[in-house]
Amino acid sequence: MDYLAKYLSSNDKIDINSSDLYYFVNYYQWNKVKDLPKTDRKYLNTTRILNFKKGYKDCYGYFAKCFISHIKDFGNEEWILCSVPGHAQTSASPNHMDNFFKFLYLPNNMHPTIGLIIREKVMLEKHGANYGKRTVQKDIDSFKIGNTRNIQGQNIIIFDDITTSGCSLVASRQFLMDRGAKKVVCIALGKTVEDYDYYEDFLF
Repeated sequence: MDYLAKYLSSNDKIDINSSDLYYFVNYYQWNKVKDLPKTDRKYLNTTRILNFKKGYKDCYGYFAKCFISHIKDFGNEEWILCSVPGHAQTSASPNHMDNFFKFLYLPNNMHPTIGLIIREKVMLEKHGANYGKRTVQKDIDSFKIGNTRNIQGQNIIIFDDITTSGCSLVASRQFLMDRGAKKVVCIALGKTVEDYDYYEDFLF
């Protein structure tokens, strides 16, 4: 499966037929940015991601603007919006990404859907010592459909807050395509960078 992780500026275009992953900001380990000036881009973007994960709605506006600037890339077709499930998300209850969808002012052809994919079992923390090597198949094997929405022939945009190896997004795409989705576009708010000691064997 060939793909790249592509940074999206406001002038870039999403190719809805591509298998690439898209993201808006670079995310750094906190201990690498915490002493930088608060106006530094690395500090700002890492803080935005961390606050998003904590559910602070005051940072939703930045990422909403990033996504809304690319709405035109998706044309007039109908699209389902959903999120990659958390490692322990075994029910269709909303997560922080689903709460973000409520914040977006979306056109009528975009339909946020809570719990489209959930886990059949709780996964170990992916960054924990006991997880072992990350693989796409590990994620796929843990997934199940958690929502009654029909995905056969549907176009789907799947979001994650942070992507590091790409495993969860790639697995989510493959899981949905195997169940009849027509197109699946993968978007992360941020991508982990500059952590080569741990991530050297990952996908990008």
